[in-house]
Amino acid sequence: MKTQSYSEAISTCSAFFDQQNKIDNIFLVIEQKYGLKKHEFFFLMKLNEVEEVHLKDAMKKGYIKQNKSARAIKRLFEKRYILKNRLKSDERAVILRFNNEYKEEFNEIMQEVIYMLNE
Repeated sequence: MKTQSYSEAISTCSAFFDQQNKIDNIFLVIEQKYGLKKHEFFFLMKLNEVEEVHLKDAMKKGYIKQNKSARAIKRLFEKRYILKNRLKSDERAVILRFNNEYKEEFNEIMQEVIYMLNE
């Protein structure tokens, strides 16, 4: 492992801090403009990639934290970004799908995020 000098460590931390501020600002814009909290937006990005996921798997894979899942899923369902289905074999199991009716809108949000990341 390469050891860093004190000034290199400060420089590296400063760069990380700048990136964190940029990301925080992006999430702030997303929340103010679209009403999506950070964890909700992150979950939508992941769900958009995989199209559908079992809620238990989403938590296991880190798409959403267990302590945020119930409220986030409820909000995203109410906003119609996601669809929920229960398995016939196990009524407790919830399958979540990205609502394709909102795919274009979500792609516009993603384009805005890409633009902000490149600023």
